[in-house]
Amino acid sequence: MVKNTGGKRTKGVARKNENSASAYSKIRISECEQEKYAIVRKIFGGSRCEVFCDDLISRQAIIRGKFSGRNKRRNIIQVGTILLIGIRDWVTHTHDKIQESDVLEVYSSLEFDQLKQKPNFPILFIESNNNNINNNIPNDSFSFSLFDTPDSLPTPSISTSTFDNNIDFDDI
Repeated sequence: MVKNTGGKRTKGVARKNENSASAYSKIRISECEQEKYAIVRKIFGGSRCEVFCDDLISRQAIIRGKFSGRNKRRNIIQVGTILLIGIRDWVTHTHDKIQESDVLEVYSSLEFDQLKQKPNFPILFIESNNNNINNNIPNDSFSFSLFDTPDSLPTPSISTSTFDNNIDFDDI
Protein backbone atom coordinates (compact mmCIF):
# COMPACT_ATOMS: atom_id res chain seq x y z
CA MET A 1 0.00 0.00 0.00
CA VAL A 2 1.28 3.44 -0.93
CA LYS A 3 2.10 5.76 1.92
CA ASN A 4 0.99 9.28 1.21
CA THR A 5 3.12 11.23 3.62
CA GLY A 6 4.94 14.50 3.27
CA GLY A 7 4.08 17.50 1.19
CA LYS A 8 0.99 19.54 1.67
CA ARG A 9 -2.32 17.73 2.09
CA THR A 10 -1.25 14.74 0.03
CA LYS A 11 -3.00 12.36 2.33
CA GLY A 12 -6.31 14.15 1.84
CA VAL A 13 -6.06 13.78 -1.94
CA ALA A 14 -5.30 10.04 -1.78
CA ARG A 15 -7.42 7.58 -3.73
CA LYS A 16 -8.84 6.12 -0.54
CA ASN A 17 -10.88 9.31 -0.13
CA GLU A 18 -12.19 9.23 -3.70
CA ASN A 19 -15.75 8.07 -4.17
CA SER A 20 -15.98 6.50 -7.62
CA ALA A 21 -19.75 5.97 -7.40
CA SER A 22 -20.40 9.73 -7.37
CA ALA A 23 -19.09 10.11 -10.93
CA TYR A 24 -21.83 7.88 -12.32
CA SER A 25 -24.69 8.89 -10.05
CA LYS A 26 -28.00 10.28 -11.31
CA ILE A 27 -28.54 13.99 -11.30
CA ARG A 28 -30.88 15.17 -8.59
CA ILE A 29 -33.83 17.15 -9.91
CA SER A 30 -36.57 19.08 -8.15
CA GLU A 31 -39.14 16.62 -6.77
CA CYS A 32 -41.62 18.84 -4.93
CA GLU A 33 -42.75 22.45 -4.57
CA GLN A 34 -40.36 23.16 -1.70
CA GLU A 35 -37.33 22.43 -3.91
CA LYS A 36 -36.40 25.29 -6.24
CA TYR A 37 -33.63 25.92 -8.74
CA ALA A 38 -31.57 28.99 -7.89
CA ILE A 39 -28.57 30.96 -9.03
CA VAL A 40 -26.05 32.46 -6.61
CA ARG A 41 -25.92 36.26 -6.55
CA LYS A 42 -23.68 37.03 -3.54
CA ILE A 43 -21.46 35.09 -1.17
CA PHE A 44 -21.78 36.39 2.39
CA GLY A 45 -19.29 34.10 4.10
CA GLY A 46 -19.91 31.98 7.14
CA SER A 47 -21.62 29.36 4.95
CA ARG A 48 -24.33 31.73 3.71
CA CYS A 49 -25.10 33.16 0.29
CA GLU A 50 -27.85 35.09 -1.48
CA VAL A 51 -29.66 33.21 -4.25
CA PHE A 52 -32.34 34.17 -6.76
CA CYS A 53 -34.89 31.41 -7.24
CA ASP A 54 -37.00 30.41 -10.24
CA ASP A 55 -40.12 31.74 -8.49
CA LEU A 56 -38.53 35.25 -8.70
CA ILE A 57 -37.85 35.55 -4.96
CA SER A 58 -34.45 36.36 -3.50
CA ARG A 59 -33.52 34.09 -0.57
CA GLN A 60 -30.62 33.46 1.75
CA ALA A 61 -29.19 29.96 1.32
CA ILE A 62 -27.35 28.14 4.08
CA ILE A 63 -24.51 25.91 2.89
CA ARG A 64 -24.51 22.72 4.92
CA GLY A 65 -21.44 20.80 6.02
CA LYS A 66 -21.95 18.34 3.17
CA PHE A 67 -20.71 21.01 0.74
CA SER A 68 -17.80 22.36 2.79
CA GLY A 69 -14.63 20.88 4.19
CA ARG A 70 -13.39 17.74 2.47
CA ASN A 71 -16.19 17.77 -0.13
CA LYS A 72 -15.64 21.43 -1.03
CA ARG A 73 -13.38 20.41 -3.93
CA ARG A 74 -16.25 18.96 -5.93
CA ASN A 75 -18.89 21.46 -4.77
CA ILE A 76 -17.46 24.91 -5.35
CA ILE A 77 -20.07 27.62 -4.85
CA GLN A 78 -19.34 30.92 -6.61
CA VAL A 79 -21.38 33.77 -8.02
CA GLY A 80 -23.39 32.33 -10.92
CA THR A 81 -23.42 28.73 -9.66
CA ILE A 82 -26.65 26.79 -10.20
CA LEU A 83 -28.10 25.25 -7.02
CA LEU A 84 -31.07 23.20 -5.91
CA ILE A 85 -32.38 24.65 -2.67
CA GLY A 86 -34.96 23.52 -0.17
CA ILE A 87 -37.36 26.14 1.15
CA ARG A 88 -37.91 26.14 4.89
CA ASP A 89 -41.70 25.97 5.01
CA TRP A 90 -41.82 25.36 8.77
CA VAL A 91 -40.35 28.81 9.50
CA THR A 92 -42.68 31.78 9.82
CA HIS A 93 -41.58 34.58 7.50
CA THR A 94 -41.88 38.28 8.12
CA HIS A 95 -41.98 40.74 5.26
CA ASP A 96 -38.95 42.74 6.40
CA LYS A 97 -36.62 39.70 6.63
CA ILE A 98 -35.19 37.65 3.79
CA GLN A 99 -36.34 34.03 3.63
CA GLU A 100 -33.87 31.27 4.47
CA SER A 101 -33.33 28.04 2.57
CA ASP A 102 -30.95 25.08 2.54
CA VAL A 103 -28.60 24.07 -0.27
CA LEU A 104 -29.52 20.57 -1.42
CA GLU A 105 -27.39 20.16 -4.56
CA VAL A 106 -24.59 22.01 -6.36
CA TYR A 107 -24.55 21.52 -10.12
CA SER A 108 -21.32 21.50 -12.10
CA SER A 109 -21.19 22.78 -15.68
CA LEU A 110 -21.51 19.22 -17.04
CA GLU A 111 -24.53 18.51 -14.85
CA PHE A 112 -26.03 21.85 -15.89
CA ASP A 113 -25.83 20.81 -19.54
CA GLN A 114 -27.65 17.57 -18.70
CA LEU A 115 -30.28 19.48 -16.70
CA LYS A 116 -31.05 21.70 -19.70
CA GLN A 117 -32.40 18.67 -21.51
CA LYS A 118 -34.92 17.85 -18.78
CA PRO A 119 -38.49 18.93 -19.66
CA ASN A 120 -39.32 20.68 -16.37
CA PHE A 121 -36.06 22.64 -15.98
CA PRO A 122 -36.46 26.47 -16.22
CA ILE A 123 -33.81 27.11 -18.88
CA LEU A 124 -34.87 30.66 -19.73
CA PHE A 125 -34.82 31.79 -16.10
CA ILE A 126 -31.32 30.48 -15.45
CA GLU A 127 -29.80 31.76 -18.69
CA SER A 128 -31.35 35.23 -18.38
CA ASN A 129 -30.12 35.63 -14.80
CA ASN A 130 -26.72 34.25 -15.70
CA ASN A 131 -26.46 36.91 -18.42
CA ASN A 132 -27.56 39.61 -15.94
CA ILE A 133 -24.87 38.56 -13.49
CA ASN A 134 -22.21 38.58 -16.19
CA ASN A 135 -23.32 42.02 -17.42
CA ASN A 136 -23.12 43.53 -13.91
CA ILE A 137 -19.43 42.76 -13.64
CA PRO A 138 -17.53 46.02 -14.06
CA ASN A 139 -15.32 46.21 -17.11
CA ASP A 140 -11.87 47.13 -15.81
CA SER A 141 -10.00 46.11 -18.91
CA PHE A 142 -7.20 48.03 -20.56
CA SER A 143 -6.86 48.39 -24.27
CA PHE A 144 -3.39 48.03 -25.72
CA SER A 145 -2.31 48.92 -29.20
CA LEU A 146 0.84 48.26 -31.14
CA PHE A 147 0.99 51.70 -32.72
CA ASP A 148 1.09 55.10 -31.11
CA THR A 149 -1.11 57.80 -32.43
CA PRO A 150 0.63 61.05 -33.41
CA ASP A 151 -1.33 62.95 -30.78
CA SER A 152 -0.08 60.80 -27.96
CA LEU A 153 3.62 60.98 -28.89
CA PRO A 154 5.66 63.36 -26.77
CA THR A 155 7.51 66.00 -28.67
CA PRO A 156 11.26 65.77 -28.15
CA SER A 157 12.92 68.82 -26.82
CA ILE A 158 16.50 69.44 -27.81
CA SER A 159 18.40 71.88 -25.73
CA THR A 160 21.71 73.21 -26.80
CA SER A 161 24.00 74.72 -24.32
CA THR A 162 27.25 76.33 -25.07
CA PHE A 163 30.14 75.93 -22.76
CA ASP A 164 33.03 78.22 -23.34
CA ASN A 165 35.13 76.35 -20.90
CA ASN A 166 37.11 73.60 -22.45
CA ILE A 167 37.43 70.47 -20.35
CA ASP A 168 40.78 68.82 -20.22
CA PHE A 169 40.58 65.12 -19.48
CA ASP A 170 44.01 65.16 -17.91
CA ASP A 171 42.73 67.44 -15.17
CA ILE A 172 40.00 64.99 -14.13
